[in-house]
Amino acid sequence: MKEEYVQVCNSPLIREFQVYQSLREQTGFRRIYCFSEVAGYRVMVMELLGPSLEDLVVSYGRSLGLQIVSWVACTLLERIEELHEQSWIYGGIKPQNFLLDIDG
Repeated sequence: MKEEYVQVCNSPLIREFQVYQSLREQTGFRRIYCFSEVAGYRVMVMELLGPSLEDLVVSYGRSLGLQIVSWVACTLLERIEELHEQSWIYGGIKPQNFLLDIDG
């Protein structure tokens, strides 16, 4: 869940909600369950995802096999391509910002 004061100008939460809404039919992006204003706050309730890509790399002692690295690279490129196809540019590309689905 994320929240911010309703009075925030140029709301990053509204923008993030717009991005997720434009990607709601795409595979690999978290689902938004609720976006609302409550008691002076904007609130966005979203799907809970598992560990980050960085967590995965650290848990494997920074030594992932070629097959896993290749799969991760291809999957990340597909997700970035989907963002660009919807006219979004993502500037936060780093392992901490890519989360894994807890259901596998």
